[in-house]
Amino acid sequence: MTALRVDILSLFPDAFRGPLDVSILKRAREAGLLSVQLHDIRDHATDRHRTVDDYPFGGGQGMVLRVDVLDRALQHVQAQAEPPGYVIYLTPQGEVLNDSIVRELAGHQRLVLVAGRYEGVDERFVEHCVDREISIGDYVLTGGELPAMVLVDAVARHIPGALGDEASPHDESFADGLLEHPQYTRPAEYRGWEVPEVLLGGHHADIERWRREQRVARTGARRPDRLPALETTPSAPEKVGIPGIRVRDVAYPEDVPAVLNVLREAYPEGSVPSGASEAARLLEHSPGLLLVATAGGEVVGVIVAGFDGASAHLLSLAVVKEHRRRGIARALVRVLQGRLRERDCEQITAFAAPEDYVAESFLTSQGWQRASGSAWTQRL
Repeated sequence: MTALRVDILSLFPDAFRGPLDVSILKRAREAGLLSVQLHDIRDHATDRHRTVDDYPFGGGQGMVLRVDVLDRALQHVQAQAEPPGYVIYLTPQGEVLNDSIVRELAGHQRLVLVAGRYEGVDERFVEHCVDREISIGDYVLTGGELPAMVLVDAVARHIPGALGDEASPHDESFADGLLEHPQYTRPAEYRGWEVPEVLLGGHHADIERWRREQRVARTGARRPDRLPALETTPSAPEKVGIPGIRVRDVAYPEDVPAVLNVLREAYPEGSVPSGASEAARLLEHSPGLLLVATAGGEVVGVIVAGFDGASAHLLSLAVVKEHRRRGIARALVRVLQGRLRERDCEQITAFAAPEDYVAESFLTSQGWQRASGSAWTQRL
C-alpha cells in the first residue's frame, strides 16, 4: 500500500512536532501509512539574515512572504519525490474545509501544504504555484500552521488502515451530509439520567431507525443547511430538500418515454437511446443507477450511471428547462453517490465535451477534479 505523503512548508516547522507524535497520526506514521515531511521556508532565503518577507507594494500594514523564496522552497520540495504533489495554500480566503473536500484530498498520493504568515503571500505564488486555497473557518489565525494540522488530521482518518474500525469514517458526522446520532455507554443509568430504551433492546432494525431519526432531527436543529443531504437515504421516493421534488428509481417501462424526452432535450441528436429496449439494457447493466426527479408525478430530471463492480461513470444528467437552477441536478448526483457508496465504489468519472462551460462549471462547483482534457473524477 502506498503511503500518503504530506510535505509542509512553514516558517515554524517545530510547531508540528507535538501533534504529529500522538494518537492516530503517530500510529499511521509508524505503520507506514502516512509520511509527513516538514520544511523550513527560511532555508531558501538567499541573504545572511534569511529574509523571507518584505513590505507590500502600494503601501499598507504588515509584511508579505516573497514569491521568489516561496517558489524556490516549493521547487526544492517537489523535486524530492514523485508525484510533485497537490499544492494547497492555507488561507482565510480559501474555500472552507468540509468532509467532502477531506475525502477528496485523502485520494491523493501526495499533498504539499503551504502555511502562510503575516499579511499573506505574494499573489503571484498563488496564481502560478498553488492548486487550491483552503480555510478552516471564517476567522483569522496568526499563521497557517494550525489549519495545516487540522487538515492533516482530518485527511489521515480516511487513509485505509489508519483507524482501528474501518467503518468509523463512514459512520461519522457529515459522512452522508448529516450529523452523527447521540452516543451512550455504561452505566445505563446515572443520577437518574437514562439511556434511551431502544438502544438496550437489541433490535437492530429499531436501533438503526432510531439513529437515523436522531441524525435527521439533530441536523435539522443544529445544521439545517445540511438537510438537503437527506436524499442519500435509499428509500424511494426520496425527499431532497427541494419543495415538490422527489427522487426515485426509474419505473420501467412506464417512465421510459418521459426519460428519453428529458435526455433528448439536453443532449445532441443521436446521443440518446432510441427506445425502450436500449433503456432496458441500461437498467439491466446497472440496476439502481438510473434515477429520476419528479415534480407532481412528472419526470423533470434524469441521471444515468454505469458501474462494473470496480469503477463508475456518470453517463447522462439532464433537467428540463422549466426546472433548472433549483438544485435538482445536484440532488440527483448526491442520490447517485449514495447508491454507489452502497456498492463500495470509491470513485466516479464524468466527461464534459470540449468548451461545454456549463458542464465544467457544474462539475467544478460540486468538487470534481479534472483528470484529463474531458474527463473529471470525484472520490466517493
